[in-house]
Amino acid sequence: CELRELRLMHAVPVVVLLASVVAAAIIGGPGAIAFPIPALLWCALNYRLYTTIVLTLLLSVWQIIAASLDVLQMPTGASFLDDTVSLRLGIALMALGPLTVASVSAARNQLVKRLRDATNQDALTGALSRSALLRRGQRLIDRAGTEGTVAALMLDIDHFKQVNDVHGHAGGDAVLRAFADAVSGVMRKGDLFGRLGGEEFAVVMAGVSRAEATVAAERVRAAVAGRVVQFEDGATQRITVSIGLVSTAGESGATLQELLRRADQALYAAKGAGRDRVEVLG
Repeated sequence: CELRELRLMHAVPVVVLLASVVAAAIIGGPGAIAFPIPALLWCALNYRLYTTIVLTLLLSVWQIIAASLDVLQMPTGASFLDDTVSLRLGIALMALGPLTVASVSAARNQLVKRLRDATNQDALTGALSRSALLRRGQRLIDRAGTEGTVAALMLDIDHFKQVNDVHGHAGGDAVLRAFADAVSGVMRKGDLFGRLGGEEFAVVMAGVSRAEATVAAERVRAAVAGRVVQFEDGATQRITVSIGLVSTAGESGATLQELLRRADQALYAAKGAGRDRVEVLG
């Protein structure tokens, strides 16, 4: 029902534009060609640039045809040629307004998207930033309430410091990108994957049992273990990850910070047991 209402609201500017076109044909006169302009500007603010261009083109063609057929009942002067040129020039100039508004709106939307991505995403790996992960993860927990289940995974790339020491920061960046790509490739839609800092990452999943979360964690571990990174000097290295997992079900007032703290304990156990493995905190 809400989706249908949104679609109807999205169509309102076009409906108003059509109504203004009909009103222009009914009322007529030299000012009739300007009737649709406010509605067209509204369309420019609500629709994409391409859609606005198409609407503007259709309106301009209709106005020229309507004026030629005397649908708009335009007054005729002494020179038919001068009137025609003036009319077409006026239509073209009026069309510049909506197109300018649509272009500015498109540029603004692109800048807003870049700003949003810079705030919510880690620039190197494409994973969620720490703040975005904590914010969205807590919302997942709050929505789950006492009847839902949430699992948190702490992930740490094994021997990452050695990669930086041997291959430099460029090599470390290559490993981070390959790792993030591997993890993202096996995540479910709706799962949250973010970078906490350095080589530490976290995953938050809702609506999964502990057994299902363990299977998902093993899938992540296997995907990472299957990646071989090639460095600029031609050397290659297989990367692995240690994972600590904790799940909660029916806990009142649970916080993501607490879940990640407990998952971090399981992560240390995984590293102590030999790395490249998943440990579940009981």
